[in-house]
Amino acid sequence: MREGVITKGVGGFYYVAENGTEHVCRAAGVLRTRKIKPAVGDRVLFEDEDHGDMYITEIKARENYIRRPPAANVDQIILVFAVKEPAADYLLLDKLLIDGAMNGIPTVLCVTKCDLAQENDLDFITANYSAAVSDIVFTSSRELSGLEELRVLMQGKLSLLRGVSGAGKTSLLNALCPHMERETGELSKKLKRGKNTTRHSELMLAGTDTFILDTPGFSDFEPEQLDENDLWKYYPEFYEYSVCRYMNCVHINEPECGIKEAVESGAVSRLRYGNYVKLYGVLKKNRRWQ
Repeated sequence: MREGVITKGVGGFYYVAENGTEHVCRAAGVLRTRKIKPAVGDRVLFEDEDHGDMYITEIKARENYIRRPPAANVDQIILVFAVKEPAADYLLLDKLLIDGAMNGIPTVLCVTKCDLAQENDLDFITANYSAAVSDIVFTSSRELSGLEELRVLMQGKLSLLRGVSGAGKTSLLNALCPHMERETGELSKKLKRGKNTTRHSELMLAGTDTFILDTPGFSDFEPEQLDENDLWKYYPEFYEYSVCRYMNCVHINEPECGIKEAVESGAVSRLRYGNYVKLYGVLKKNRRWQ
């Protein structure tokens, strides 16, 4: 029995890295019977069977698992978000941050295209998101700025590169690892949206014990299996102020709410709180229709 890590999955085939060599495998029947689907990042056991074909026979215990896109054993999420082109979608950003928090994975916010930033753009992001993520890194692939800081944060980890379509994720990856030469797409001038050039998730070596898991970009995203009454728990900056009159406070219409008071005083981001209220309403409405 041999052991490796899945680096890519395409059309029912899985590419498994073993000591610098990549093997193309299928999932063994026992996995399909158990309805266990391998994911990029999985540590697996595989073996040769009939006619030299290779099959994954076992998936070792996962440290974590992300459903969209499927990925396992992630140390941190690098959430790529452009300051301009496409226009900043802070509600979508919050949805992706919530998903990372639901999976218990720390998130680094990587703000791209900072060469396009106008005065106060970066200060605005820092003011609203510094309490929501483990780090914020401001980068420009064109000017090659911020890259070294990002490399330090990625060293020795498996980082899931995740972001909005058109945010410059592939350009960032090429700037970090020039030898990879990933294909980039231009922003649609008519729709102001990015062209998604990454079509499947792929795990790549970016340095000694350092891995990047590149994934397709999002145009929209909805957190799965989330009760609206638990939503506030995935806004980490809310915790400090969640001392309220009512034990079951959801921090919207109730009086004497610590979080609402923190918003009014400026201790909690009004932007983030506004997104929380919007998402709460959507989740509540969706549950009623289930």
